[in-house]
This record gives sequence, C-alpha cells and structure tokens, in this order.
Amino acid sequence: MCFAAEYHEYLERIGLASVEEHELTGLTKDIRLDVVAVTKEYRALYGPDTVSWYRSYEAEIR
Repeated sequence: MCFAAEYHEYLERIGLASVEEHELTGLTKDIRLDVVAVTKEYRALYGPDTVSWYRSYEAEIR
C-alpha cells in the first residue's frame, strides 16, 4: 500500500498528532495510536482490503 507523500512527511517530521478530540495514528510506542499496529489489527479483523478505506478517507478530507 502506498500512502500519500504528505503522510510520509508527517511521520518523519512529527510522528504523532492530537488536536482537541481528534487523534491521528503515527509512529509511537502507544499501540492504540501506532499506525503499524492499527493497520495490522484492522487487516486481521476486516481482511486485506482496508486499502480502499484510506482512499475513501482521503477523498473526504479534500
């Protein structure tokens, strides 16, 4: 799966973000917010086609 270049930059520069009640997954030791752990969990629960979820979300934020 290929994430947007902006998301890669966010991970490299910031790692994790939280604004008011909105939390974004990133690179952290907190499993609840770690992008790798969350992705693996969702794929185990819902199957490998979680790629389309990212694309749907991306379309909503533009």
